[in-house]
Amino acid sequence: EFNSQIEFAVWSNRNLQISFIHSFLCSAWLIFIIVNNYEKMSEDLFSYVSWDTYLFISFSSGYFLYDFYDIYANGYLRKEWVVCLHHLIVILSFAYHLMAVMNIGYTTMSLVMEFNSFFLHGRKLLKFYGYKNDSLLVKLNSFLNLLTFILFRFGFLIAIYFGIRKDCHRASIYYLSILICFTLMMIVINVVLFKRIIEKDIISRFKKNTNNNTMPKCLANVKS
Repeated sequence: EFNSQIEFAVWSNRNLQISFIHSFLCSAWLIFIIVNNYEKMSEDLFSYVSWDTYLFISFSSGYFLYDFYDIYANGYLRKEWVVCLHHLIVILSFAYHLMAVMNIGYTTMSLVMEFNSFFLHGRKLLKFYGYKNDSLLVKLNSFLNLLTFILFRFGFLIAIYFGIRKDCHRASIYYLSILICFTLMMIVINVVLFKRIIEKDIISRFKKNTNNNTMPKCLANVKS
């Protein structure tokens, strides 16, 4: 059991490093795309397509496919089921959009969630490398993680709702049904992830501070 925990820790660290690099590259690439194509993309996200957006989605599809296989091949499918479900939804939707060459603009903008993934993966890496919860870097990352989660995950899911209302007449009922189903599943996944972050980064710290304040100072120092 101890050896399995060590193996999982080593694998998890490597996996997180790759995910962290992907989120950084995606964030930088997406900023480049928005800056250079904002006017054309804003005109019609549903029909917009360009080589840089197509390659961008292809690059991310490759990462999500690799990460899903990495989790499965190493036997952590049950342990990381939330991540795998997220990846499966992304892989299926991205693959369809790439093959049909449709909805590329919205698909490109969906990767704005990687702005949050940068801090989400960074949060785990900081803990892995021994940064304490009261360090400035951990506190700053926690704040930015919560802020970007609300803005770029929940915010984009709200944007999807308005996008469906705006362009629903341009797609088939079958496509819309699948899209709505995937969107609802993504909402559930993000709520679960957000709940975990709140419990670990806010509630647990609040309880720890409360316990330290209520016990004698000498015992609090020993516990810390």
